[in-house]
Amino acid sequence: MGPKISRKQFLHSLSVLGAATALSGFADRAGAVPVAAPQLAQAPAANPAPPPAVTAEAADFVVGTGWSELPEELVALGKKHILDAIGLALAGE
Repeated sequence: MGPKISRKQFLHSLSVLGAATALSGFADRAGAVPVAAPQLAQAPAANPAPPPAVTAEAADFVVGTGWSELPEELVALGKKHILDAIGLALAGE
């Protein structure tokens, strides 16, 4: 059997995967290169390495993008994933 993770870690990973899936469709339309789905979160290293240039570019994109610039279908899909994650969290309690 694989490593055990908490419900919170599972839901966090699920929501990150949902967001990555939604954004990959947006990235395909914007001409960007899709990224791989993130791995489960791990404990931070004692001396973390500086973020790679791709991370900085992604962060700049997220910070510099306004709601009005996002396609309506992307916003609707994001809201659906957030409500789904909340529903899963409530059902598990």
